[in-house]
Amino acid sequence: MKWLPKEDEKRYIVVNIPEYMLHFIEDDKEKETIKVIVGKIKHNTPIFREKISYIVLNPYWKVPAGIVRKEIIPHMIRNPRYLKKEGLEIRRTWYEKSQKINPYTIFWEDYYYGGLKFPYRIMQPPGPKNALGKIKFKFPNRFNVYLHDTPTKRLFKKTKRAYSHGCIRVSEPVKLFETIASFNNIDINKSKKILKGKNKVQLNIKNQIPVYIIYLTAGYNQKSGKPEFRNDVYGYDKMQLKSK
Repeated sequence: MKWLPKEDEKRYIVVNIPEYMLHFIEDDKEKETIKVIVGKIKHNTPIFREKISYIVLNPYWKVPAGIVRKEIIPHMIRNPRYLKKEGLEIRRTWYEKSQKINPYTIFWEDYYYGGLKFPYRIMQPPGPKNALGKIKFKFPNRFNVYLHDTPTKRLFKKTKRAYSHGCIRVSEPVKLFETIASFNNIDINKSKKILKGKNKVQLNIKNQIPVYIIYLTAGYNQKSGKPEFRNDVYGYDKMQLKSK
């Protein structure tokens, strides 16, 4: 199966959606196990494989058009101070230093009831409210899905963790970052100093690491030696059974 790890790969990451876990594998041994939050139903995290090519410290969150249309614009109609409250800003383009747009000059109803296409870009600068937290792990793909930190840690206490819009939130992003940095030319101490500030920094990864996003509801617990069965969160197993 093309979505499963290759036998000759020294290091790779597996995110099993129904398990809500990330596994870092090195030399066929599990080095790290980290809780994750995956996409909610109707915002499914896709199944695919790519390689982490860069990491962003103190990232900007560039809000997808769908979230702007379905969530932010209705909020702005009800409460014009919503953007300020959430630490969001409007820019002319995706360039982070492009012209800033005053939200009070926009007729928000035109882009909700009138059906007009919203012409600007909404983003959230680095800071305590940033939806991506302090670290973003990028493996460019057609789904625009990535791994990232989150300021909302309480959801990791839940057993079933399907709450995102499709991206994968990581409970221990610094641990994952340090693991990747250990086999790349990345100064961890310098990076930690950067994380204490708000300046965005991109770190390119020389030894790129494969990431496999998979969907397996049955597995084997290496510690207990017993099989495990997980919730069919997206109903994929049911669909396969019906198709037979």
